[in-house]
Amino acid sequence: MIAGFHQVFAKQEYVYYVYVDPIPYYATSYASDAIPNAISTWEHANPQIKFYLTNNTRQANFEIQWIKDYGDVRYTVGEYVIGSPLIQVGLGDSRCMNQWEPYSSSTVTHIAEHEIGHWLGLPHTQNQNNIMYPFSIIQYGAFSQSRAVDTGGWTFFSTCNSEKSITYDYSIDTDNLAVSFNAYFAPSGAEIQASMGQPFSYYTEVGCSAKNVNAFNGVCIVPVNSILLVNPLESHFASSVTVYVDMQEKVSYPKSIIPVLPHGAIPEFSSLAGMIITISIFGVIIISRNKSKFSV
Repeated sequence: MIAGFHQVFAKQEYVYYVYVDPIPYYATSYASDAIPNAISTWEHANPQIKFYLTNNTRQANFEIQWIKDYGDVRYTVGEYVIGSPLIQVGLGDSRCMNQWEPYSSSTVTHIAEHEIGHWLGLPHTQNQNNIMYPFSIIQYGAFSQSRAVDTGGWTFFSTCNSEKSITYDYSIDTDNLAVSFNAYFAPSGAEIQASMGQPFSYYTEVGCSAKNVNAFNGVCIVPVNSILLVNPLESHFASSVTVYVDMQEKVSYPKSIIPVLPHGAIPEFSSLAGMIITISIFGVIIISRNKSKFSV
């Protein structure tokens, strides 16, 4: 079927076909539902639009590409390449600790919703509650770290806060359950005092510390630049252990407003029609724009 609109019982309907590149193996657990959820959100707000996934690139009106890490492209997490049928969606970044970390499924879906809005012809808005607002909370998915440390010593793990304060759901264990440990969420710098045997400050709220445990799960709200200190206790069973930490940010994504498109709105570009289409968006004629970058 040629994409476009047709009339059924005097009701205009706009049908678009979407080709989604294969999801990389490392992202299947959190990105698989991102595009179906994103297009469903736009359909719900605009019943005249219908999206269908296709395996045929020649049939597709636009294509979704996955970007593992935008690297040096500062703050970019997704793009719609103006004048083309191409949308790019970021899957993670290396901005924290110079180690690649995945985005959460909510973040990937949010990026896709925003960039699909650009493909539909919408510019950025200054309304922070609108999906087309150019800045977004970036929530990382579960990320793991590990450190080898002598028993009786100290090691620490950094956090990747996307906000001034963040709630972490985290777990700690070691490769030797016979060795107990103490753990403390603390301000950055406490690791220096701890390693020198000096008193240090840490967060005392429930879930933010543990003492003399073999494994621990907790939830803690921490300010930016916080660390997790772990102190395996001296033991006759081992002179060293490997400490494993899993962390997951708990960000409550605000419900974004999905714009209701003007009656008869169609995208700037149709791959099947093979031409650039200039449209009117809320009274503003969109003629040309630079690349759209969705920023954190």
